[in-house]
Amino acid sequence: MYGHAGHHLLKASTRATRAGLLVVGRSVADQGLGRAAHSPVHHFTCPVAVVPYG
Repeated sequence: MYGHAGHHLLKASTRATRAGLLVVGRSVADQGLGRAAHSPVHHFTCPVAVVPYG
């Protein structure tokens, strides 16, 4: 797949069965949310959990 992760996450979360929770990982080394986590947190209608890893 090509494109931005946020776009693909949005498509996946709005398919026939609406997502009850979207879990997005983010590196603990990053200071901010990062591009992939920023879009869901600010634009999605389902609950979003951003989980640090690493």
